[in-house]
Formats: sequence, C-alpha cells, structure tokens
Amino acid sequence: MSTEAVVERPLSFACRHPASIVETDTNGHIWVDSATLCMELEISAYTRSGMYLRQVEQHYGGDRNLFRRVRGRRALWDFNLIHDWYLARKLPKAGFKARYVQKLDAKGELAA
Repeated sequence: MSTEAVVERPLSFACRHPASIVETDTNGHIWVDSATLCMELEISAYTRSGMYLRQVEQHYGGDRNLFRRVRGRRALWDFNLIHDWYLARKLPKAGFKARYVQKLDAKGELAA
C-alpha cells in the first residue's frame, strides 16, 4: 500500500473530447469510455489494454465486470475503481510515479 494519504473529496474528471461518454451511476461511480480514460490517466491506449488492464484484473480478482460494462459497442470503465487502484499501487523502487499520481499530487489531492 502507498504511504501517502488521500484527501477525501469527490472525484472530478477533466479530460473530455467530442465523443466522450461520462456517466454517473446511482452509487456515485463515474463511468467513462476507453479514450477518455486514457486521456485522463495520461497513458496510451496500447499501454492501457496491454499492461494495466491485466494488472487491474489481477487486483480485482480477475473479474473484469467489476470495473467494465458495455454501452452499445463501447466499453465503459469504472473510474472510481481504477482511481483507487492507482492509489493502492506500490511505488516503484526506481523510476517515476505514474503520471496520474503525479497529476493528483500536483493538484494537492495527495497528502504526505
């Protein structure tokens, strides 16, 4: 687990494009399409599908339905679960924090 504390405030979603799908369900979870999610996390779609998707599935016990549903032909992702996963990840011993974690730190949403 990360040693940084999280400041409790509702999640906000800044990245939008003309075809963005951003929905909020009855539990208050934000669901977004794949392209918008990649823009918010500042990663490529290849990285999302090739690397992080496997890690997220492993973290949530292999049940992809916990954080994904389909609207028409488009997959929607539960941004709240992915946000929590980023905060729970161990920081690498060498290298940099994930760009999303750096963005949260710069906005003051992570407390030391």
